[in-house]
Amino acid sequence: MTGSWQPLDGSQPYDGEVGVVQRAEECRIESVCDAEQAEAVRKAVRDAHPYEEAVIHFLPLYEP
Repeated sequence: MTGSWQPLDGSQPYDGEVGVVQRAEECRIESVCDAEQAEAVRKAVRDAHPYEEAVIHFLPLYEP
């Protein structure tokens, strides 16, 4: 999958230049954790990710 982003004024981009639209290959990682672990997982991803704003989604799973 190809992602795109444009670093804004005041940012310190990991990749690219401020004000210029960048495009690069991206990957998606999915995992499962207990609700009690969600905050620790979110923090670990933010600490390890080079982007200023990594996209992280938590979706509850339904088990009948």
